[in-house]
Amino acid sequence: MVRVWKVSNIRRNRVLDWYLILCSHSMPYAQIHYPFENKELFESTFPANFISEGIDQTRGWFYTLLVLSTHLFGRAPWQNLIVTGLVLAA
Repeated sequence: MVRVWKVSNIRRNRVLDWYLILCSHSMPYAQIHYPFENKELFESTFPANFISEGIDQTRGWFYTLLVLSTHLFGRAPWQNLIVTGLVLAA
């Protein structure tokens, strides 16, 4: 027996990947339960003064954090950013 589905697909533009957003990328907001509480604390400490991470995170964590922050608040989630390189053993 073959089941025939009567559902049409609809393409949605501007859909964010919620799995990634609910991960560490929402750290600046989720760690203080913003926007449900601590609104004044968030507004006084955002964006972060300084963020540092390895070069391997530029396509993942940094990029998604920047996209999410720009989408929600219209600005980067950091004021200063440093990226460290990788040391490979021979």
